Amino acid sequence: MGKTVVHFSNCPVRFRILSRMIWNGSVAIHCWGSMIAIALNVTLLAITLQITRLPTTLMAFSNLRSRLQPFSTAQFIIPLFATLGLIGILHHDMWRDEMNTWLIVRDSASVGEMLGYVNYQGHPALWALLVASVQQVWHHPIAMQLLHWALGTGAIAIFWLHSPFSRWQKVLFTFGYIPFYEYFLISRPYVLGMLCLFLFCAVYPTRKRTYIWVAIALGLMANSHAFAAIISLAAAITLGLEWVLDAQHRSAYLAQAKRYDLWLSFVIIGGLYGFAFVILNPPIDSANVGGRDGWNLVWESRRFFRVLGRLLGAYTLIIPNSRRWLDLILCDIVGISMAVIMGMKLMRDRTSFLFFTLATGFLLSFFYLRFMGHGTRHYAFVYLILMAALWLAQDHFGPPWYSIKTIKILGRKFSLETAYSLLLSLILSVHLVGGLYRFTLDLSVPFSAARATAVYLQKSNLNDEFMVASPDTNMAALAGYLDRQLYYPELQGLGSFTIFQQGRRIAVNQRDILRQIRTLIPTIGTCRVVLVLVEPLETELPRLDIEPLAEFTDSWHRSERMYLYWVTPTRKARCPS
Repeated sequence: MGKTVVHFSNCPVRFRILSRMIWNGSVAIHCWGSMIAIALNVTLLAITLQITRLPTTLMAFSNLRSRLQPFSTAQFIIPLFATLGLIGILHHDMWRDEMNTWLIVRDSASVGEMLGYVNYQGHPALWALLVASVQQVWHHPIAMQLLHWALGTGAIAIFWLHSPFSRWQKVLFTFGYIPFYEYFLISRPYVLGMLCLFLFCAVYPTRKRTYIWVAIALGLMANSHAFAAIISLAAAITLGLEWVLDAQHRSAYLAQAKRYDLWLSFVIIGGLYGFAFVILNPPIDSANVGGRDGWNLVWESRRFFRVLGRLLGAYTLIIPNSRRWLDLILCDIVGISMAVIMGMKLMRDRTSFLFFTLATGFLLSFFYLRFMGHGTRHYAFVYLILMAALWLAQDHFGPPWYSIKTIKILGRKFSLETAYSLLLSLILSVHLVGGLYRFTLDLSVPFSAARATAVYLQKSNLNDEFMVASPDTNMAALAGYLDRQLYYPELQGLGSFTIFQQGRRIAVNQRDILRQIRTLIPTIGTCRVVLVLVEPLETELPRLDIEPLAEFTDSWHRSERMYLYWVTPTRKARCPS
C-alpha cells in the first residue's frame, strides 16, 4: 500500500486516508502522531476564534436550506432510503460472515441443532431464528438480504417518526456510515441491535404507565447482539436507578399502572435475558475469542489506551495507530473531550446521563476485558449509545438535574449549547461522508468474489463437480451461493459453515491439500477435482496434473479472492472407471 507524504516545513507527516485500511468495511483513518497533533492544533485554533459568528457565515445557505425543506420529511426520506438500500443490498456481494448464519440454518437438522451451532458464534439467537423463518419461505440467500433490508428500513422509520432530532440531523444520521452502509447492506445481526435500541427509545415514554413495552424492547435487544445485550443491561440498570431515585416518577407510575404490570415486566425481561445468557455463554470447547477463558484480567497500558481510542473511532471513524503512543494519547484526548462535552449536555436529565455513562462505560470495559473489536461495525455501538442518550433526554420535563451553560476552553468561555451543536453536526457530517463514500464504493467494487465465482461455476456447468476449497473459514460465501457443501481439507470432510470449536479443524498447507486430493480421487468416483483457494497455488505434487481454471480477484476483501484449478491424477489408470 502506498503512503502519501506531506511536508510541513521540514517535518514529514505520513498518513493513509480512506483506502484499503478500511478493514471489514470500516472507514478507518490511520494517523501518525504529527498529523494528529496538527489536526488537534487546528481544531483548538478554530475553537479559540469567534465561534459564535459561524451562524452568520452560514446565512448564505439559508435559502438553499429552505428550498430543500420539502425533501427532508419522513414521507420523502424513508422511501428514498428504502429504495436506495434495496438497490444496494441486491447489488452487494455477501462475504463469509454474512453467509455463515444462512448456512448454519440451512444445514441444521433441527432448531436445537441450529441453536447449538449458534452457541459457538458469540451472538444471540434472534438473527438466526429470523433467518430460519424466511428460509422457510424462500430458499435463497437473497431472502436473508431482504430480511436485513426490512429491518434496517424499520429502524430508520422508527428514528424518523419518534426521535426528537431536527430534520437535518435526521438526514445526516440516516445516510451516515452505520445506518446507510455497515448496518444496512451487510447482512449481520448488528442491524437488530440498532432496531431494538431505537424501539426502546420510542417506547421509553410509556414507562410512566407501564414497563411492559420497555421490557419487551430490552429483552429483544439482549437477544440481538452481544454488544446490544450490554447496552440493554445498562438501560435496565438505569431504569432501576430511576425507580429508586425519582420518587415523583415512582408515585406517578404506581398511580397509573395496573397491579400486575411490574411483575409481568420482570417476567418478560427475565425470560428474554435468561435465553440470551444461555446462547451467549460459550460451550466448554469454544474457541471463539479465547472461549470461556478468553478474559483479559491483567493490566495492559497500551490495551487501555486502545480502548479509549474507540471513542474517537465511534464518533469520527478515525482509528489511531495503536503502535505509536503519541497517536493513542492525542486521539484519546480528542475522543474523551468529545464524550465529556456530550455528557455535560446530557447532565440536564439524570436518567439519560446515567444511561450514557453506564452504557459507554460497560461497553468500553468489555472491549478491554474480552473483545476489542476489529472495525467500525463493533465500536459503532458507542456512537449509537450517544444518539440514544440524546433521544432519551428529550423525554425530560421539569427543572434540570444539573445545568451547565458555559464551558471554558483555553481560558475562554463558550456556550455549551454552541459547542454541543457544532460537535454533533461534525460527528453526523463525518458519518455522512463515510456512509455515502462506502455505499457508492460497494456498488462499484465487489465486497467478495464469491458470487462471481459461483456464477462462473454454474454457467460453466461445474457446480456438480467435486470441489475442494480451502481455507474452510473463508469459503462460506461460496458454499452459500452454490447452495451445496464443499470438501474442506481442514475438516477432512464435507462442510459449509464455520464454527469456532476446539479440535474441529486441522492446520493444512497447500501440499497437504494436494495430498488429500490425491488420496480422495480413487474414492470419489471422478477423475478430476475443482480446487478453490484464496491465494495462488505455489506448489506441486508428484502424480498430479494441475491446470489453472479461472481466478477472481476483484474483491474488496483480499481474503475473499478466488483461484480455481483443475486437479487430475497423472496416472489415468488410477481414475475410477
